[in-house]
Order: sequence, then C-alpha cells, then structure tokens
Amino acid sequence: MSLHLTVRCDRSGPTGLCQASLNTSTDDEAEAIDIATHAGWDMGGDGTDHCPACTPEPTT
Repeated sequence: MSLHLTVRCDRSGPTGLCQASLNTSTDDEAEAIDIATHAGWDMGGDGTDHCPACTPEPTT
C-alpha cells in the first residue's frame, strides 16, 4: 500500500472552501510542499495553502 499526500486549497469563498486539490504522488511532506510550490501553490508557512487560482497577487 502506498501513501500519497494531497494538498487541498484552504481558501474560503462565498460558497465555502475552494475544491482544488493536488495529488503530489509522494509520501514525503517536504517533497510534497516543493511539488505544490513549483505548481504555483502558495504554501505560505502560515498554516494555509492556496491553489494558484486563489493565491493573491503580490502588492507593491
């Protein structure tokens, strides 16, 4: 049996949580974070993960 970590978007909206998820095909947390980051996910470090569609644009 294999364990694969899935990253789910924590962004809330008017209809609840975003339904986006990313199957990382790994059981290593650090590798899963790296895969998600390279796929455009905001893994922040603040305890919330946001998919590319929910990632806020940087402000200048």
